[in-house]
Amino acid sequence: MEKFSLQPGEHLLINDAHALWMKGAMMAIQGQLKLTEKRIVFEKNANPLAGILSLFLKNQRQHVLHDIPLSSITNYSTVTFGKSERLVIDNGVS
Repeated sequence: MEKFSLQPGEHLLINDAHALWMKGAMMAIQGQLKLTEKRIVFEKNANPLAGILSLFLKNQRQHVLHDIPLSSITNYSTVTFGKSERLVIDNGVS
């Protein structure tokens, strides 16, 4: 479980520090959405309540959850949900 880092020759185009990944219909994971010219990455924020446990539990630390090459995206759409809008990305993986 690694933190986000740019690959050689890659540039960060968008860094949304207040993104949510919807794991199912109602479970939101707080993190950051990063877009480069090569990929879209969702990096989960560290659990602020984990404290010293984060030294032992890697999943409580900040780390990349999804790293999707732009070339693998087959479709995308936006869905309005209440007052917010969700970006739905289809990369052909179920």
